[in-house]
Amino acid sequence: MESILLEFGLSKNESRTYVALLKYGKMQLRDLTKATGLYRQNSLEALGRLQKKGLVAVAFEGKRKTYSAVNPARLKVLIEEKAKRLETVLPGLLSLAESTEKPKIDIFEGSEGIKTILDDEIATGKTMHVIQSSQTVETKVGDYLAISRERRWRSGITMKIIYSMKDREFGDEAKKYPHTEVRYLDEDFSSTTIDVYEDRTVLVFGVGPTIIRIIDKEVARRFLQFFKMNWARAKGK
Repeated sequence: MESILLEFGLSKNESRTYVALLKYGKMQLRDLTKATGLYRQNSLEALGRLQKKGLVAVAFEGKRKTYSAVNPARLKVLIEEKAKRLETVLPGLLSLAESTEKPKIDIFEGSEGIKTILDDEIATGKTMHVIQSSQTVETKVGDYLAISRERRWRSGITMKIIYSMKDREFGDEAKKYPHTEVRYLDEDFSSTTIDVYEDRTVLVFGVGPTIIRIIDKEVARRFLQFFKMNWARAKGK
């Protein structure tokens, strides 16, 4: 059973944890570690990721925290979300296939990777077009994002951002900055952020997160078209 769950994008520890909760029902952390054979820290990390995926629910019984598995039908939703994510990046993938010149692709990991991209945005000095997920940027670099935003607007660089309606609090904060336009869509972008500026397209996804920067004019043009299409139907308020 655990090996099957790996095909749905769950890690080995996540699969072991989820199966144990399905089998034994609501459990406290100490009981869960015994059932899975995982160290406490590994169990906590797996539970945290499962919560983000909507596969584990948390409750309190007195002062004790308990965990329980959400209905496995949730896995179908995860598959649908992955399909939507593929739709999002498909224009760029098609551009890569059609490009006569080989694009330059850089891969970064974690918060330091996000900081590298924020610095690169300022260095190019071009308008930024962003379809934003709060989970992959704001929650990863904290104060560095605020510093970067100030550097940007002091440099007079325009930024256009599309937020999911569920992330409105982040969007309302972002639009307080000069040279910043924000609109909202009802769609949930899950954990994906797309950023297009000059000849660069940046994709940010996953818990880490993983950051892919593609330097190619044609790829950037395709993603910019995708952005403009969504910008036109997004709501300003």
